[in-house]
Order: sequence, then structure tokens, then C-alpha cells
Amino acid sequence: MIEEHTDPTAEAHAQASNLLRTLLTALATLADRRAQRRQAGQERQRHQAEAERRELERRMEAEREAAHLVYRRVYDESWWSAASPRKLADAVVAAGTWAEADPRARDAWSELSEQLQARYGIDLEALARQAGATGTPAVQVASEVRGQVGQAQQAGQASDMPRAKRWEAEVVSLAGAELGAEIIAAKNWHHLQDHLDRYQLAGEDALAHLSEALSEGELTTANDKSRVLITRMHYPGRYRDRPVRPPGEHTRPTDAERLTGRRAEQERRRDEPDRGGDE
Repeated sequence: MIEEHTDPTAEAHAQASNLLRTLLTALATLADRRAQRRQAGQERQRHQAEAERRELERRMEAEREAAHLVYRRVYDESWWSAASPRKLADAVVAAGTWAEADPRARDAWSELSEQLQARYGIDLEALARQAGATGTPAVQVASEVRGQVGQAQQAGQASDMPRAKRWEAEVVSLAGAELGAEIIAAKNWHHLQDHLDRYQLAGEDALAHLSEALSEGELTTANDKSRVLITRMHYPGRYRDRPVRPPGEHTRPTDAERLTGRRAEQERRRDEPDRGGDE
């Protein structure tokens, strides 16, 4: 029987090889686990970022809708009749904050600008430009509106007794008895009175402004003749010689038509400085 002899060197090499393979396998397993943990961590981060993004969008949508609840009634005449200075200021903040991101807010801002100018002589666009030039927060614009509206309303309350008769004789004299009575009976008559008062206080000829507004066209089809005259005085010459629709064919412009008109007016105002600079 032949006795087998083992080679100590070969055996050592075999053990070393086995140990190396075990070590490499362990390292590969460890690296794989680390990669899995890293991938899981990245997935958690992506899910967390996505959740945070959705939560931010949800909050922004909630804030957008909350703002809409504040300014949505600016097209309602009854809201304007009862609105306090604070409510008007809140509507200015809500619409102004979202005007660039929400078309509804942009249209409401245009309506606020038009109504504040017609009712209180407040140039909202000018206040906004000043705020943009000085870095003043939007709430400062609203604060200015609140103060001016408050003063105007207090002045109106203080003069309630003479208000009923102020400018009546002059309007009847210029417009005639029938048309004058309709102007005085209009919802915005007291705002027209305020406009005439402001012209007079500024040293201007209030009756000349009124006469020019009356001469720009018929008022037969106007639902609120005082408001039409205010608009004509604010934009002199714009409505001159426009064709008059027969009474039977008169219809109130749709909201879409009104909004289109406001946007066109905004574009015209933005273009005016550029044309002046080219000249």
C-alpha cells in the first residue's frame, strides 16, 4: 500500500484561496447591501420630495381659492355699496397677490382699478407702480387704498344732507330735465357728485368736464348714466362719435367682452410710455 503524502505548501495555498474567495464574497455582499441601502435612501428622498411638492401645491391651491373668495364679488354692485375700507383693502391684497398667477385675480384687479378710480378717484395702477419702484409690500398699497377710501366715505357721511341736492341744478341745466332726472336717479349719482367736487376743489371747471362728457354721445341706452359720465370724464374723448345702438338692441356686455376690453386697455397703457420714448 502506497502512502499518500500531502504537500504542506499546496494545502496552505488552497486554504488561502478559500479564505480569499470567502472574503471577496463577503465584500461583494457588503457592497451590494450598501448599494441597496443607498438606493432605498434615494427612493425615500424622492418620495419625500414628491410628497412635499404635492403638499406645497395643495397649500398654494388652497391659498389661491381662499383669495378668490375675498375678491370674487368685486363685480357685484351691491358689494361695492356696502364694502368697508377694510374689505376693499383685503380685496386689493388678494387680487394683487395672485394677479400674475391666476387670470381670475388679474381680471379682479382690473375691476378694482376701474371701480376705485370711478368711485373714489384712487389710481390703483399708480399706487402699484410706486410700490414696485420702492419695494413696498403689496399690503402697503392696500393700506393706502384703505386710508383713502375711509376718508372718502367719512366725507360722504359728513355731507349726506347737502349731497342729495349737490350739482342737481347744474346737471338738469346742462342735460335737460328728463335726462338730468335719469342721471340723478342712477346708482352712481353720488360718485358723479364726488367727481365734480374733486374737479372743483382742484380749481378746475367741473361743469366743463361734465359738459364735454355729455357731448360725447347719447346716453339713451345706458343703464347707469352717472357711471357712463364718470368713465367719459376719466377718459375724455374716447367715446366721442361712437355709433349709438337703438334702445331695443341694447344689451349689457358679457363678462368676456368686459374682460377683453380691460385687457386691451391695460396693453394700451403699457405701450404708451414706450411710444413716448421712441418719439
